[in-house]
Amino acid sequence: MYGKYLRLAQETRWDQNFYKLLKQDPKKLSMNLILEVYEQFDDSVDLEADNVSEKSKRDFLENFTDDQRAASERMFGYAILKINNPDFTIRYGTYDLNLYKPPINMRKRLQKDMH
Repeated sequence: MYGKYLRLAQETRWDQNFYKLLKQDPKKLSMNLILEVYEQFDDSVDLEADNVSEKSKRDFLENFTDDQRAASERMFGYAILKINNPDFTIRYGTYDLNLYKPPINMRKRLQKDMH
């Protein structure tokens, strides 16, 4: 765990009808959302420049691998949210989720880690 968290407010809107997805498959007992947080590579920063004002940006961007630069992003972390109650109703509210280091590994996450 990073020691950081991701806050989801109850006003968050989703493009999917989670209740309908859960009810369509009688074998599903629960549904978890995996929320990925990415850092974006900024092509506009000159990595060869020596100006002090952008030094922190250059230091940050130099840690991107060639593949991450080509994709213009890299995963910073992920969070997991169990979205239903035991009676299959959808959970509502504001949640502070633990942010974990990538790569995503669901087997490693304990049940207590899933809010």
